[in-house]
Parts: sequence; C-alpha cells; structure tokens
Amino acid sequence: MRATLIAVRWAVAATGAAARGRWPTRAATIVALVDGDARGCGEAAPLPGFGDDPLPRATAELAAWQRDPRAPIASPSAAWAIATASASLAAARAGLPLARAWGAPPGAALATAAVVDDPAAALAALAAGARALKLKLDGVDDRARVAAIRAVAPAAILTADANQAWPRAEVDDRLAALAGFGLAYVEEPAAGLAGALPPAPAVPIALDESLAAPDRDRWLPAALATGAIGALILKPTVLGPAACRTLAAQARAHGVPALVSHALEGPIGFAAARALALAVAPTAIHGLGPHPALAAWGEIAAVADGLGLAPAELDRAIARLAVSP
Repeated sequence: MRATLIAVRWAVAATGAAARGRWPTRAATIVALVDGDARGCGEAAPLPGFGDDPLPRATAELAAWQRDPRAPIASPSAAWAIATASASLAAARAGLPLARAWGAPPGAALATAAVVDDPAAALAALAAGARALKLKLDGVDDRARVAAIRAVAPAAILTADANQAWPRAEVDDRLAALAGFGLAYVEEPAAGLAGALPPAPAVPIALDESLAAPDRDRWLPAALATGAIGALILKPTVLGPAACRTLAAQARAHGVPALVSHALEGPIGFAAARALALAVAPTAIHGLGPHPALAAWGEIAAVADGLGLAPAELDRAIARLAVSP
C-alpha cells in the first residue's frame, strides 16, 4: 500500500450564511492511499478557532504516520483523515459505499438542514424540498429575524445558531424572547456557557464549539443530565472520529440528538462527514447541506459517497488546488 500526502488550498465564497467571510480561504492535507486497483482518500482540514489543531501540526503528524503507521496521532483532523482514507480504501476493496462500511443501514438516505439568512432564502429552500431550516444569529434583531423566517415556514423544523455572540448575562432573556417560535434549539448562545447551563432554558441549547474544549469530559455528563441540551453538533474534522462516536453514544444515552456538521472542508472531508452521519444517526437531520467552501472545487463538490472510487475529476481538482511544497 502506498500513502501520498497532498497540500491544497482554495477560496471560500464570502457570501452566504454558512461562511460569513470568517474564512476567506481554507487549506487541507489530503491523504491518498493506493493498494492495487483500490484507492482511499482522507482530508485533514482543521478549522481555525475550533480547538487546538493547527494544520502544520496535523500535517507533521500525517508525515510521521506516512513513515511509520504506528506513530502516535494527537491531531483530531489528522486522525479523521487517516480513518477516512483507511475506511474508504477498505470500502473500495469490498465494493461498498463508505457509509455502509461504517455501519449505516442499507438504503439510509441523508436528511440535511438548509442554512438561510432571510425569508426569501427560506422559501427557496422549502421549494427545493427542505424540511429543516437553520438561521445564523448575530445578536442584532435576532427575534425579528426568527419571527420573519417562522412566518414563511410555519411547519418547518427551525433551529438557530448564535455562534457564541450573545453576552452570557443576557442568555436567559434572549432565549425567553425566542420561546414562542418553536425553535428546536439555539446553538452555542454564549462563550463559556456549556459548563454552567441554565437549568430550564426557555429554548433548548445545542453545543458545537464547546465540544472541542479540553475539559469537555469533566462537565459534559452533568450538562447532558440537566435536560437543557437540545442537541450535540459533531464536527468530525474538529473532534476526530473516536470522539464523534463516543459523543454520539453519550447523547443517545440521554435522549439527545447527535447531529453531524461540516467544518467548511473540501469534498473529501465533507463526503466523509455525510457517511459518518448516516452511520451514527441515520434518521436525524444533519448540518451537511451544500456550503460555499466547496465552490472552488468545481463539479466534484457534489461528491457525497463512494470515496474509495476516487473519480478522475477529484484527482484533477486536487492537482489544480495543490500547493507547491
């Protein structure tokens, strides 16, 4: 078996709720495994600001693993890349989609939420068949924006994400102001809130960024037991494959949905996240709809399964976006 590492970089569209211009470019290290006619791919694309996993460290660990597969891997994104490449290679050998190789039930179909900014986007998403909508909040006129979306989508599953933008002291009041709109949850209302959740929030709270905290295992069991958590949002690129499965099991034990989300990675990491979502929660609605970070990859952005097949278009896209060593 031969392992190759390829560094890539691409532009992220500055428009759209999924990007907000926070990351104008993304970078990753692609792991390609070749064994005879079988091929597997993985992607390490740490998301700046989420956890402590800089790309240079992830890449260095991948290079050490390339030399010696017994080398220790501490980087979550490197572990995710290796797990994806190894599993997709095995899936290619067996003639299976990656999701099935990871344990997804036969015939499972992925359901995703559409990220929307305004009523027009919500109506367009509904017309395209979306059953769930997610609104990014920014702390300005949040109640009015939620009300406007709910007015045009009265039957949709509706969630909101504050990205820790609210002042911690105002969380209770702001959740109470949104209580009448049937939100399934508000994601990450404020920084530092996860370890001290309000006992009975007016709207359930979902955790995302907080799950990358190094002290997560100290406070998460108690947080799950409060009944205040509406969902755990799992980013495999940020958390790594083992942590995602452990967190999904913890969530299920408390009757809390475990939902998989992307981290604005490229098509390999995105496809792998979709496969994992089908394996850990095949009936849930995940945060894995189309996102602007894939635009620069061209047609290969539509890849959603079968990573072991390594289509020629993917090879061309990797070559086009590769960074010279």
